[in-house]
Amino acid sequence: MMMVNIPLNLFNVFLASAEQQSFKAAGEKLCLTTSAVSQSIKKLEDLLGVLLFHRKTNAVELTPSGVELLEYVKAGINEIEKGIQHITKQNDTISIFCPPGIASELLSPFMFKIIAEGFQNIRIESNEQFSYNTYSQYDLAIILDETEKQAKNTLYLGPDYYFPFCHKTIYDQINSIDDLYKMFLFHHDFSRISWKEWFAYNDITYTPQKTLTFTRAAQLLSSVDNGLGVGLESSRLLAKKLVSGDYRLCNLPNLKPVKKDITWLYINSNKKENKQILFLRDLVLEYCSTDIEGRLKCLG
Repeated sequence: MMMVNIPLNLFNVFLASAEQQSFKAAGEKLCLTTSAVSQSIKKLEDLLGVLLFHRKTNAVELTPSGVELLEYVKAGINEIEKGIQHITKQNDTISIFCPPGIASELLSPFMFKIIAEGFQNIRIESNEQFSYNTYSQYDLAIILDETEKQAKNTLYLGPDYYFPFCHKTIYDQINSIDDLYKMFLFHHDFSRISWKEWFAYNDITYTPQKTLTFTRAAQLLSSVDNGLGVGLESSRLLAKKLVSGDYRLCNLPNLKPVKKDITWLYINSNKKENKQILFLRDLVLEYCSTDIEGRLKCLG
């Protein structure tokens, strides 16, 4: 069988499914639906002509053929990563991955510092659809993932707290859940929390009247800036405008924020002794870390 006949992305889905032992968990990692993962695995099995997983009610288990293939896939991905690292080294370019929300809201001081320090070749990539098993191609990567506490080469950047917030111009209009329901509730496709989750956490029935979903966090924040509704976002991203008073946490007494431990800094193990990487690591820790209450440490 010719390798060219098999789409390489199927092996990425296979690796995630094998490591997670769940099509659902693999889908969450890869920003795919469970159905899409299942279909991809079925397609790979059909192309190879072998069964790779035993399907169970809430999990999957590799067959002997799947176990054997997994070793080859890991080796292949490792070779690809070595190639990427070799090219990066040849170009003397430092590569950084950062989620768009953090890039737009927190990295301005970071950029001033690296320019002042005389860095010449830096590539910062920002993408919502980031696969957890590809970040090793970067020198540094800020990762939003609750499972990274178990990963190697990562540093915890502090908790994220999620609570309804609005622009200061409509703050006085929201003093109860009934008031909240009169507003548009904003959400974006890549948020790490949903309104339904926040309501459930506070033991409130979720019966929204008006919702608006965006494809990007930046669109949500722009709409909040214009006083058009209420958002639900991490206090990390909102910190500067909360301090300035442009944003206010809604006046909803006795209701609680949802805490998530999702923000981590990955440092490529091959670059841990690199002075420039260590300098950049310290900048990320300085400007992106939160304290135990979710406030940016750099804001005091």
